[in-house]
Amino acid sequence: MISNRYPAGRLRTAPAPVTEEDRVFMFLDIRSSTRLAESLGSVRYFHLLRDFVQDLSPVITACEGQIYQYAGDQIVVSWPMEGKSCCLNCFFEAADTLDSRRHLYMDRYGVCPEFKAAIHGGTVCRGHIGAGRQEWIYAGDVLNTTSRIEELCNELNTNILISEVVASQLPPEVAYILTSVGVFQLRGRQAAVELFTVARDGQ
Repeated sequence: MISNRYPAGRLRTAPAPVTEEDRVFMFLDIRSSTRLAESLGSVRYFHLLRDFVQDLSPVITACEGQIYQYAGDQIVVSWPMEGKSCCLNCFFEAADTLDSRRHLYMDRYGVCPEFKAAIHGGTVCRGHIGAGRQEWIYAGDVLNTTSRIEELCNELNTNILISEVVASQLPPEVAYILTSVGVFQLRGRQAAVELFTVARDGQ
C-alpha cells in the first residue's frame, strides 16, 4: 500500500492561471563558448560573460526587449508579436555595441566575444511553476523551435537566422534585407520551417 504523504487539503489548491500570448523570442549566445572557457579559464570566462551581459542588457531594454532568462552563455529575449521588428534592431544594435567595445575586451581578455542569434515567434503559454520556489515561465513549441533554429547558425555559418513566421510579418518599410537559406526539417519537429538570414540595407 502506498501511503499518502501529503494532506489532502494541500492538493486542492486552485492552480495559478495560465494565459496564452503571441510573442517573439530571440535566443542569443556567445560563439565558441566552450573554446573560450577552456582558453580563458573558468574565472576569467565568467568575468567575460558578465561583461557581455552587462554591455548588452541596456541595448535589449532600449529595443523594448524583455530578458526572459539567462542560461549559461545564452540570453533569451522576448517581445510581444507586434514588436517583431524590434528584435532585428536589437540584434544589430548589440553587434554595434560589442564592436565599439572591442578594444576593452581585447585589453582585458585578449579576445572579443561574437554571438549568434535565432528569432522565431508564435503562441506560447505563460504561467507560474514550481513548489516552494515559484517562477513564471513560457512554454510551447515556439521556444523549442527557436532553440533548434539557433543550432543551425553554426552549420549555415551565419550569425542570425529568423523563421518564416517572423519574416512574413515584418513591416514593408523595415530597413533589412532578408535572404532565404532554405527549408529545414528541424530536429524533433514534424513541420518544416523556411529560414532567412538578415543584413542591414546598404551593407
